[in-house]
Amino acid sequence: GLEGEGQILPEASWHGAWPDNCDGSYGQYRDFSRQYDPSPSPDVLPNSTTIPPYKGPGIDTLSDDLADMVYYYSMWINQGAPNADIWAHRPSEHGICTSTFDVTCYSNYQEHEEVVNFFETAIRGFQRYPTVPTYDLLVAYGITPSNDTTYQLANIQDALKAQTSAVPYIGCINDGTSLEEGHRQRTRGSFWIDNC
Repeated sequence: GLEGEGQILPEASWHGAWPDNCDGSYGQYRDFSRQYDPSPSPDVLPNSTTIPPYKGPGIDTLSDDLADMVYYYSMWINQGAPNADIWAHRPSEHGICTSTFDVTCYSNYQEHEEVVNFFETAIRGFQRYPTVPTYDLLVAYGITPSNDTTYQLANIQDALKAQTSAVPYIGCINDGTSLEEGHRQRTRGSFWIDNC
């Protein structure tokens, strides 16, 4: 991370919120007119469409409602890059692919309203499950995460499932080192009563 530059890591953070197409794929960058990501990743879609980088003001300056969300931004941490990059990336890559956030779903749409709603929705999900003490759950099963000890993925999954009733996502880098662990939740239906 960028801890040396003052970016403090919270006890827990969240990765994002996006639609799952239920086939292993996720929607990406569906509407370039609402794309706020200065460094799109991926920068080319599977259909070979190049995603143009956003060159406007930072996403946290687009709305007073977004500027007021500083506390929540402190929990949405980007690994190895400025936090504002992930704040722009998540709604651009995935949020606008959720039909609930289509501007046509708002009866009195105001510019960037869907971005605010995307953040509020992601925040609500995080607040529902604010801290899953993964480290403590693993230690309770005799697994102490460290940079020096290895464990079988199945043992980690079994320990977490036994205590949370679900198998969380475990992301690893090429050498098998665990990079991230995430608990997922599914949402069905509209996020907002007053839109689609």
